[in-house]
Amino acid sequence: YPRCKATLPMAAAVAKAATQVVLPKFDVDLALDAHKRRPITFFVGVPPMFERIEKRAGETGTSLRTIRFGVAGAMPLSTASARRWEEATGGMIVEGYGLTETSPVLMGAPLSDKRRHGVLGLPFASTEVRLVDLEDPSRDVPEGEPGEILVKGPQVFEGYLDAPEESARVFTEDGWFRTGDVGVLDDGFIRMTDRKKELILSGGFNVYPSQVEEAIRGLP
Repeated sequence: YPRCKATLPMAAAVAKAATQVVLPKFDVDLALDAHKRRPITFFVGVPPMFERIEKRAGETGTSLRTIRFGVAGAMPLSTASARRWEEATGGMIVEGYGLTETSPVLMGAPLSDKRRHGVLGLPFASTEVRLVDLEDPSRDVPEGEPGEILVKGPQVFEGYLDAPEESARVFTEDGWFRTGDVGVLDDGFIRMTDRKKELILSGGFNVYPSQVEEAIRGLP
């Protein structure tokens, strides 16, 4: 799991004086063996981890019912995967959203009955978010229209080390950080639709990361 994302479970465990179960690498059987020895209650990971753990637990008859909360990040979590995880654990799972440059979390769905799956969620405290025109970051887009996600907040970095030109490129003149991600405001929640900075130009066509991910998910 990326080191930048590890700050979330580490800081949360320290704040709660909780026991942390740390593994040398992610291996589904290793994770389930550790869970049997010391049943966990809170799990943070990327969507494929949740999918593989839920599937393997079903195959081995391992109970996941102690896991009350799950937070997925780094890539979209499908609503089908979220539903299977909640059925297997009896707990809740939500998505969190952020970048290395934002230490690393900006928003998330509430861990309550108000949660929604398939969304990035709501901005955290002291965090401001805008959705702007993909070509003109000075113009906010209306609800329902895709826009680049711009943010301000105490967790946003000040710039890249010894790279002033790159730093200037990712900040607007009035100090908003341009994430390069594209989102839509949907009934009060922000839903991610694509990643602008990873757009692939192929034979004159725009190929978005979500299209590539959808094709990969369709593989056996």
